[in-house]
Amino acid sequence: MANPLESIDQRRLEVIVTGAIRTQVRLNSAGIKNPQNDEFSRICPHCNLGLEEAAHHKLWKCTLSADL
Repeated sequence: MANPLESIDQRRLEVIVTGAIRTQVRLNSAGIKNPQNDEFSRICPHCNLGLEEAAHHKLWKCTLSADL
């Protein structure tokens, strides 16, 4: 490979390929809380579509990743 990935880009690729994306839905289902001890909402905090932030939404529908 002519231009190897930077370590952070390599990690991002691993997370996407393995399906280990930490979405709001996954955090909520696991009962993980934010630093204020509140449960994570399942709704995407990055756009105004009002949809659950699952992997498909985060990668394909969310306006946050529209430039990818």
